[in-house]
Amino acid sequence: MIKKKIACLLTATIVGVLGQYYIQNNKTAIEEKNQTTQTNQTNKSNKMIHPIENQKSVGEDLDSKIRFINYPNYSQYSPNLPNNGEMYCGPAVGANIVGFLDSIGLNVLNSPIDKFNSTKLIKNLGEKMKTDKDTGTKSLFNLIEGLHIYFDERDYIANFDYKRLNENGKYEANDLITFDWIKQNSVGKKNIILSINYSKNNNIKLDNQEELNEDNVRYHCINIVTVNKSNNNNNNNNCELIIRDPASNINNQYKKITLTKNENNILYISGLNKGKYKNIYVKAAFSVDISKKSNYLIAQNNK
Repeated sequence: MIKKKIACLLTATIVGVLGQYYIQNNKTAIEEKNQTTQTNQTNKSNKMIHPIENQKSVGEDLDSKIRFINYPNYSQYSPNLPNNGEMYCGPAVGANIVGFLDSIGLNVLNSPIDKFNSTKLIKNLGEKMKTDKDTGTKSLFNLIEGLHIYFDERDYIANFDYKRLNENGKYEANDLITFDWIKQNSVGKKNIILSINYSKNNNIKLDNQEELNEDNVRYHCINIVTVNKSNNNNNNNNCELIIRDPASNINNQYKKITLTKNENNILYISGLNKGKYKNIYVKAAFSVDISKKSNYLIAQNNK
C-alpha cells in the first residue's frame, strides 16, 4: 500500500513538473513569437515613416540610437490650439524635450496619457511661454522661462546655455555656436533648440535693418535630436544633424539638415524647404539640462 502511494506521489510530481515545463516553454515560445511580430511591425513602421532608412546613419553609439528611438515629434498644428497652432512652434519644441526626457526615465509628465495627448502639453507650455496666437512666442527668453517654470513645478532644476547673434549681426566669443558645443549638448538628457530665420534676402547682413523687417523674415524653432556622426568626420565647416521639425506634416518624420559655417560664423541651413525664402540660418540657440532639486542641493552642499 505504501509503495503504491509513493508511486502515485512520484507520478503526480513528475506530471506536475512536466506540466510546468510545458507551460513555461509554451509561454516563452508565445513571448518570442510576439516579440518577433512586434519587431517586424516596428521595422515596417520605421521603414514607412523614417526617411532615414538605417539607424546606423545616426552613428553606432548607443546614445544616438536611444535619442533616435525616443525623441517625439509633436506637431504644432491642432484645431484644439489657438489659431490651429500656426504660431506654436516654440511650445511644440518644448513639448518634444519634455516627451523625450520622460521616455528615458525622468518623471516630467503629469501622467503617461500626456505623452499621447501632445495638444494638452503644448497648450500648457504655450501658456507658460506667453505664446500669442497671432505673433507666437516673443523671444527665446520666453521659451526658456516657460520651460524653467514647467520643470520647477515638477521638482527639477533646469540649466540653460543661451547663444545668440548680437544686434550687430556678430557672435560674441562666449556666444559662438560651435559644432563642438552642439555635439556636447545633444547627448544624454541634454537638448538643444535652434531658433532659425527664413530670409528673403540673398546676402544675410544681420546689422541691416531690412533683415529684421518681419516682411522679409520668418522665425521658427526646431529640435536637435543628435549629430549624424557618420558624416561629420574632420569637417570644420559642415555639420549634419538629425532634427525634429514641429511644422512637419508627416507624423514621426525625422529630417536631416546640414549646417554650413561662413566666414562670419553664421550657420546656414540646407535640407529644409525654403518655400519663397532664399536663405535659412541660425539666429540663436540654447541648450537645457535638468536635474532633481534634491540631487542639486546635495551636490551644492558637497562643494
